[in-house]
Amino acid sequence: MHQQPLHPPSKAQGVVVAPNAVHTLRSMQTVSTETVKSPMAREPKRRTLSRWLVVLLVAAVVGTTGTLVPARPALAGKVEVGCWGDWCSGRDPEETKCSVDAYTVASAGIPWSGGLEVELRWSPTCQTNWARVNYGAFSFVRAVQPGTGYTQDYSATNGTYWWSRMIYSPDRCVKASTASVLYTQVDTWCV
Repeated sequence: MHQQPLHPPSKAQGVVVAPNAVHTLRSMQTVSTETVKSPMAREPKRRTLSRWLVVLLVAAVVGTTGTLVPARPALAGKVEVGCWGDWCSGRDPEETKCSVDAYTVASAGIPWSGGLEVELRWSPTCQTNWARVNYGAFSFVRAVQPGTGYTQDYSATNGTYWWSRMIYSPDRCVKASTASVLYTQVDTWCV
């Protein structure tokens, strides 16, 4: 037996009865006409939200596993650098202070060298990559952007590390590469 509500709301009052309303006044759901929107009107928000959730999930997985991008070291204050973006390409990371907030995003051990390795460094402030090697008898130290063939070679040394000039590359992958007369060429992953 169907019960009808005693006083159903009218459209003139700005209230719409939900289509699946239960037939008693106590369980009848009403919604303001201003809050009722079509599913198509809500779609862009859902799509944007889902994209952000995917990005955050990937960042959390990569950050916890440490396989691609290890957590960067915390800095005491804001880094003041001598360049940013494409203006940094071809410049020294130490001279410009891009190395202050830099961290290693990929590395490769040099076989039969007793622990020597080539590193790909990344500066989030300058948005640049460069190669760094902890060995001095090399033929080259190079940052390479394989997709374009763009390279930057040796820049300087501090006696412990030797490094290349920087490549601005927030969107394209870069790899570090080195070789010596004693060891064959060694490349990092392209990150």
